[in-house]
Amino acid sequence: FKFLPYLASCFVILVLTVLVGFGLYRAWLFALARRFARKPHLANKFARIFTIPVYLLGFYLILQVGGLSGLAATLVGGTGMLGIIIGLAGKNIIENLLSSFMLTLR
Repeated sequence: FKFLPYLASCFVILVLTVLVGFGLYRAWLFALARRFARKPHLANKFARIFTIPVYLLGFYLILQVGGLSGLAATLVGGTGMLGIIIGLAGKNIIENLLSSFMLTLR
């Protein structure tokens, strides 16, 4: 029973993360809908991309509150290293993808 407060705190953080993430998704979708009026699928994709950090932060907080701070630190470090590796390996692909997005916006 001594882990019950931690479990309740993790559940509250989970609910708040989902609510804040969904609220930010709706706000970004509304803001981007005017910008991408002719291409609503792009507004949806960008709104989803912009809300990913909220969910990652919520997951990190759940691990911290749940007493798994070592796992949380390992995940953050591994994610950073993975991001560097993917960024260096996919530089040309990402440049081409961004340029195609820019062409579709015109």
